[in-house]
Amino acid sequence: MVPIPDIKSQLEDTRNDIKSLEEEIDNLSVDKKLLLDQIKKLEQGGDINNDEPLLQHKYFDEIVQDFFHDTKTNNDETNHSKKKPKISFNSLNSALVENIYRFGGITAFPINKYLFAEDNLVLGLRFDIYSINKFEVPHYIILRKEQNVKGTTQGDGMNAGTWHIFKHTLPVFIPIRQYEQEHLLQNKLIQFVKSVRIDLIKLQYRHNKFDLVSKGLGFRLEKDLQCQRVKLKYNDTELSLFCSQDYIEEVDVASNSGKRKIIESIVRNSQIKDLLKTFRRVKEEV
Repeated sequence: MVPIPDIKSQLEDTRNDIKSLEEEIDNLSVDKKLLLDQIKKLEQGGDINNDEPLLQHKYFDEIVQDFFHDTKTNNDETNHSKKKPKISFNSLNSALVENIYRFGGITAFPINKYLFAEDNLVLGLRFDIYSINKFEVPHYIILRKEQNVKGTTQGDGMNAGTWHIFKHTLPVFIPIRQYEQEHLLQNKLIQFVKSVRIDLIKLQYRHNKFDLVSKGLGFRLEKDLQCQRVKLKYNDTELSLFCSQDYIEEVDVASNSGKRKIIESIVRNSQIKDLLKTFRRVKEEV
């Protein structure tokens, strides 16, 4: 038989989850309405304010931004760019479609062809993570498909050949070179993209979960960028955690409550998805 306090705790966790989901749905509904309004306006040929910037290509990191813009310009083009822009239906539609695609998480882009040799194939990838009512700063990867020594391509697929990583803006702890060896060099582009995206999603998920523990339960929080080493403090109890993608692997507890072993047993090997429930139990012990 489940003790009454445990049932109450589980009910509270469920209520909090429902509340978070309802807030997320409300915000997504607002985003959907805004997008539908834009589509309706475009279909009706309504007037568009030319002074409003397009929501297109505006998140480029300085490491890769040059590769996404056409640098082949002349004086006429430069002078023309100083004039008040005339936004066409196609331009607006393209910007709208791009922002819709951002919700899909992965977008491919053409690359500035003037920075590469004519026989090079290049591909830009953008990874978007939607988190707590907003998009996080995107990450980019530029891939280049190289020819072999004899000037012919290997394998099959898109124009044949093997993709290599040329530039990227991913955090250093994402094992992108490992994925390059395991997937790209085996002509498994889709699997490469999926592996990168899963890592980015799980990284943001860990950050969000620990932030909820801090804000919702009153723990003081310190964490590294990888969200691998985390410190949580409540009253005179401090927990030092070592986390994998899905679990708290190790925990060290400093406490005057005399319940150090109990707290360690609660936290060690617990799942990231259960952080709120886990640390609500910890809070009850301290």
